[in-house]
Amino acid sequence: MTARQLIHHQHVEPDDPPGLRLAQLALARTVAHKERCDVLPIVQRLFPNDSAALAVARAASGSADTSTAGWAAALLRADTVAMLRDIAPISAAARLAAAGTQVRFETVVPAVPWIDPSAEPAWVGEGGVIPVLQGTVAGERIPRCKLAGVVSITKELERSSDGVEVMRQMLRMGAANMLDRSLLDAAAAVPFVRPAGLLNGVVLGTGSAAGGLAAMAADVAALHAAFHAAGCGADVVLIVNSGTLAALSVLTLGSLGGQQIIGTPAVPADTCIAVDAAYFASAFEPIELDISGGVMLTMANADDTAPTQAMDAVGALGTAGEVLPDRGISVAGGVAGAANVGYQAVSMFQAWKLAIRLAWPVGFAITMPGAVQGLEDITWANAPTP
Repeated sequence: MTARQLIHHQHVEPDDPPGLRLAQLALARTVAHKERCDVLPIVQRLFPNDSAALAVARAASGSADTSTAGWAAALLRADTVAMLRDIAPISAAARLAAAGTQVRFETVVPAVPWIDPSAEPAWVGEGGVIPVLQGTVAGERIPRCKLAGVVSITKELERSSDGVEVMRQMLRMGAANMLDRSLLDAAAAVPFVRPAGLLNGVVLGTGSAAGGLAAMAADVAALHAAFHAAGCGADVVLIVNSGTLAALSVLTLGSLGGQQIIGTPAVPADTCIAVDAAYFASAFEPIELDISGGVMLTMANADDTAPTQAMDAVGALGTAGEVLPDRGISVAGGVAGAANVGYQAVSMFQAWKLAIRLAWPVGFAITMPGAVQGLEDITWANAPTP
């Protein structure tokens, strides 16, 4: 059974796997591109038993995409929220977003306010004058940025009965990896490109050398003391390496005393990042997805090895993982071979492939100074010191 036949016979329920709607949209766009027609009749044909999809499809005019009001704007906003819940077990960013404040970009970049904790109210008796809090009221704007990438798949995969599930898992893992790497680094914010990583401007302390649970207890106490000094720390979440969390679970038989701890491979094994979730704000808009089989791609990503899309103003290697506005590599002729891998331009039409472009508007910010603390050289997973 092909992917189209599989979906045609499938009744889509509200508890279907998160990200399934986005994967179905990818398939519908693929079929519409192949048949050179609008997406709307394809949706009606592929999802006849999906009442929600059919309702918004009938209300829409023109082709369906993730930025069009009605069809995909409503459909994929809910799916994006569900996808965040789905990747939470493998994504520190998704779990921290769930614990913090979530906002929406809408037409303006939102500002999340905070009040200086030194400003204190008073007990006021009958007829007494209520004092004015002279603390500082500030607001941190959530930067409207986007995580984006292009992947290519073969037509053989598109025709496979597992095509939708493969796309769903690809989106799930890709979203988790991209979010965690960006959230947990120390990079500074780049206007209109990326938000600052949690560790930007944070000086990491040194963990206790005691090893095991004694080291963890001492380190957690030190972190909470640092939060207290900064006037926060009511909702602390610890983020550690996945291996460290696994070792702690063994040592404590799975009970960590109520302390919120997130494990992720994106944190070094000897590092602990602590965040007061009350001062972490994020915004996640629906993923925009486009598919084409007739484009030419320059096969370079944004890593720290040339060739790369991460170029600076003079064409030299820029910052890995960041592509500045109006930047990208140039494609020039050359001898084919390993030395030119990455500089190659590949035609999706000629290679019988499809290019899937994903763009996810995402922003996050720490809204109060001191709401992120951290330690390095932790020894939680080590044997206790004799």
